[in-house]
Parts: sequence; structure tokens; C-alpha cells
Amino acid sequence: MRFKIIGLCLAAAFVMSAVGVATAQAAEGPKWTVEIGGVKKTLAKAETRSVASIKNLSTTFKLKTSTATIVCTSVRLGTTGGTLAGGNPGTDKVEIVFSGCTVEGHSSCKAEEGSTGKIISKVITMLGYEKPKSENMALDGFFPEKSNEVFAEFSLVGPAEECPKVTGNIVVKPTATNTAVNIPELGTRRCGVLAQVGKSSGTVFALTSNGELFAKGGLNFPATAITVGEHWNGSAFAELKCSLSAGVLGAATEIGESEITLEAGITAFGWTP
Repeated sequence: MRFKIIGLCLAAAFVMSAVGVATAQAAEGPKWTVEIGGVKKTLAKAETRSVASIKNLSTTFKLKTSTATIVCTSVRLGTTGGTLAGGNPGTDKVEIVFSGCTVEGHSSCKAEEGSTGKIISKVITMLGYEKPKSENMALDGFFPEKSNEVFAEFSLVGPAEECPKVTGNIVVKPTATNTAVNIPELGTRRCGVLAQVGKSSGTVFALTSNGELFAKGGLNFPATAITVGEHWNGSAFAELKCSLSAGVLGAATEIGESEITLEAGITAFGWTP
């Protein structure tokens, strides 16, 4: 009888251990999921899918600072493109081009890289959750690709009377100022922005929940910035703080809504825990 009881105890312990492992695994993520030919597939580590397009859903994209607000009329995918990458959590690497950028209320004060008429930013994003963690809404944390903290560099160019607090040209460097995360193959990067992950109907952004797939993805950068989330660091969920500075222009918030589509053959995509 004694051996039987011990055996039952060991069996129970094994079952509880298995349940604990399954629960821990289910609590990880979020991960990117795609649908190809009616079949759903969660992207594995190092597995990628190309980003086909990016465009602004909102009329404009803004970089609001304590000194001035930069308003851009167009957001699109850059020439080097972008990819969605599998893993735990899912990530994204993309080149974003902002154009038609001026200082709000001062149309003769242009914001551009050199004299290109554009601002180019290469970013890495990483899926996470809001805090306190809820698996009903995913966030996307933005990190600079080329630097550990600087997203882009551009100048404000125009007459002094049109460019607030500017005498001649001024160089602006939108910079991440918060949590540093180790990004595989790149090293340490700081988080600058948290966006809500959702879908696009072509004109309107809507939030999505886990397991929901959509033909066109969307990101929302709210006027009241989300500054704290949670991300899976490989062994546990950790707090992720994200904030942005525009250097001489002061603290900054990115505001706008965008639409993302993936390569041909992918009929829908989304995220799962």
C-alpha cells in the first residue's frame, strides 16, 4: 500500500509539473501568426515574411514635442523594405519614410534629412503586452536599428520667423530614452515608442485580440503616449518602459495610425500568446 501511495503521489506531481510547464509556455509571446492557403501557422524563430506596404491611416503623422509639433502628410515603406520575424516574442524590422513634414502652423519650416524632403527611420519592433498584462491586447515596442537610441536625424529648415526657436537650421534627433533590451544580432537598444496592435479596414484602425487574423494590420500611436508595457525576456515577463526625446525640442510623442500589409500569398495575419 505504501508503494502504491508513493506512486500515486509521484504521478500527481508529474501531472502538476506538466500543467505548470504548459501554463508557462502559454503565457509567453506574443508571436506572429499567418494564414497561407487557409492554413494558420505561427512563425518559428528566424522564419520571416516580407512587409509589402505601409501607409498612414490618419490624415497626418505627428511628432509632438514640448517646443513644436512636426506634421508629416505621408508615411510609407522605404526602399530597403521590411520583414516580420517569428520567435518568442515576434519581431519586425522595417525602414519607414516620412514625407511632407513641416512644423505645425509654420508651413515654410520644413523638417527633412538634408534636402531630400524626407525623414527616414530604420526600426526594430518587438511584440509585448500592456501592463498589467492582458493577453487581449498586444503592443509593439519600437527600437532604433542603426543606433542604440537614435531613430533618425533631420533638420528644421526655414526662415527664423517660421521655425519656432530656430536661428538658421537646427538638427533634431528623435531618441529613445528608456528601457534597454538586448536585440539578437544587434546588441542593446532602447525603447522609444509603444504602439497598439490592430487591424485596418482601409480607413479606420481597430484593436484586435489574440488569435484574431486580419488581411491588413494596423498600428495606433495614441495622443496620450503608452509608456509602460511588458515583454517576454526569454525566461519571464519584464517591465518595458518606452519614451522619446527630440533633443533640443524636448520630450516627444509620436501620434498617428498606420496600415501594414504582407507579401502576396498571405491572406491574413495576427498574433497569438
